[in-house]
Amino acid sequence: MITVFRPYFTIAREFNPFFEGSFAYAPSFFIFKKSGYTSAGGSAANPWFEHLLILNAGIKPVKSLSIGIPAVLQMTKYRNFADGATMNDRWSYNLWTWPEIDWDINAQHTVGVAYQSDNFLKANGTGTRGKTAYTLGVAQVLWNYKF
Repeated sequence: MITVFRPYFTIAREFNPFFEGSFAYAPSFFIFKKSGYTSAGGSAANPWFEHLLILNAGIKPVKSLSIGIPAVLQMTKYRNFADGATMNDRWSYNLWTWPEIDWDINAQHTVGVAYQSDNFLKANGTGTRGKTAYTLGVAQVLWNYKF
């Protein structure tokens, strides 16, 4: 991969001091030297472009505590690399969530926890995976320091 170009277009609204919502669209364009790659495990096509849609609800029950509940949909088109290559000239679909709770300790330090789910959809978009997406997710502990 050489680079990816991903501009974000966002519409946000604060409904009151405790609740805000936002919607973002990020068209992504991937630049690779090659259309795919081959390894010992087989060959795979590289992505060409992607539609990234993010719907987020932000809740702030108190001034120092914030809760973010996003739903993210990624629709990725892969390049035409070679017959039989994984994702060759196909679309993949990924629907996931990443809820996060952050606590502002002071003006410089914020700590939090987050959980990134796995894909709620089958990769080819033909159905859902149900609770498997939660069991295969990843928990995170966060610490932000502002300089």
